[in-house]
Amino acid sequence: MKNTKKILIWSINIALFVTVVYMGIAQAGLGAEMAKLEDELVLQSEKKHQMSESILLGNSSSSFTQKSEDLGFMKPEKVVYIDSIDSVASLLH
Repeated sequence: MKNTKKILIWSINIALFVTVVYMGIAQAGLGAEMAKLEDELVLQSEKKHQMSESILLGNSSSSFTQKSEDLGFMKPEKVVYIDSIDSVASLLH
């Protein structure tokens, strides 16, 4: 009876030890995957910042002014309002 109890206790201890080791290895793997994802998040955040800067530089007012002048639009020299009720304007050269 004592031998049966010892075998049972040792079996339970070995099973628990194997489970703890397995769980430790699994957690280490998940930790490595999380670190990889965090590095990717930092990289994507930097790319987003660079893209935002390039959009802001591309949409500056001087850029719009140059593009509009290239397309034939220009700033009016003089605007004459014909009627204050109707918001109609005429460009005089």
